[in-house]
Amino acid sequence: MAVLSNDYKEEQKNKVLASALECFATKGYEAATIDDIVNHSGISKGSIYKLFKSKEEIYIQLMYRNTDEMYAEIRVILAKNTSALDKLISVFTEYLDRELNPFILNSFLVQFETQLFASRKEDMMKIVEEIRLTRINIISDVLREGIQNGEFKKEIDVDVFSELFWSFVDGAVTHKYLFPGY
Repeated sequence: MAVLSNDYKEEQKNKVLASALECFATKGYEAATIDDIVNHSGISKGSIYKLFKSKEEIYIQLMYRNTDEMYAEIRVILAKNTSALDKLISVFTEYLDRELNPFILNSFLVQFETQLFASRKEDMMKIVEEIRLTRINIISDVLREGIQNGEFKKEIDVDVFSELFWSFVDGAVTHKYLFPGY
């Protein structure tokens, strides 16, 4: 039996994840099947199962990958600014000004729909919550920096404000993606 290189395995994983994103966005997470991913990717079912244990694991890996990319982008945005207020404004503006391309729209649709699905599955909800807390912590750190630098009042509840910040961003982005003409 031939041994596959790590680069080849990573390439195959990337292909499966890209196909899964497309299938989940088109059919919905629950309706999409491993066979759909097989047909879209051209990778055999057996090979997919060597890379991932289940459709749920594919989704979780996709969610982690997209989250890692989002955090890397946010860190770049934060590094371009010196004041905490400018950092918050830049993150918010970046999300609202993003060009709506098929990849971003598919990622949004899959995340939105699957979070609803995950809300009924305790194990998946733990992962969604872990990712949510990491996102909140990024903004909490910016707020703490702003308090320390005297930009914001000490009385600000950074956790509540961070929740509100992301809720507003999520709502604005949802509106933008679902109603692009408004």
